[in-house]
Amino acid sequence: QYTHPDLAANIWSNPGEIAGNGIDDDANGYVDDIRGWDFFSVDNNPDDTNGHGTFMAGLIAGRDSTLTAPYSSAPASVYRGIAPDARIVSLKVGVADGGVDVSQVIAAIDWVVQHKNDNGLNIRIINLSYGTNSTQAAEVDPLSYAVEQAWKQGIVVVAAAGNTGYQRGADAPGLANPAFNRYVIAVGGGAVLDVVGYAA
Repeated sequence: QYTHPDLAANIWSNPGEIAGNGIDDDANGYVDDIRGWDFFSVDNNPDDTNGHGTFMAGLIAGRDSTLTAPYSSAPASVYRGIAPDARIVSLKVGVADGGVDVSQVIAAIDWVVQHKNDNGLNIRIINLSYGTNSTQAAEVDPLSYAVEQAWKQGIVVVAAAGNTGYQRGADAPGLANPAFNRYVIAVGGGAVLDVVGYAA
């Protein structure tokens, strides 16, 4: 949620748009995209209705609303993400029940590549805490192709390896798509004794 108190200060606001006037002021193809875009509902309200995006954004760039720089001297009781000064561009690709269509993810990645330097932006990283099964090889899969194009434009792509370590089934271990692309930083979890971490 871009209004979350631990995130609000870091949410990008589009200076090229006039809110609520129904006009694409910055001529980027998206009307009133003040905070980003919802690629599922195809509108200008990318508010997180599932909570997953808010959780991940908080881990990355959240900070307690009372926190001031320098963050390294803040007490342990005050929350700060790993990059508390990072700006967040809200691009929504799913619905409240967590359902996501790959075509919306591809559209959002394409948006980043096309608009990475628009209106005060300097997008350098895409976080895709998301993964899917693919029956195609990374070299020909459309989602894999989209993240590779982002990498070729100088954007680092970080993607979830998969919740169980067996994205394609227990008899076919492998990374989730697009984490299986060689141009992506795949992130997974682990537990004691080298047991693969699991997120329900």
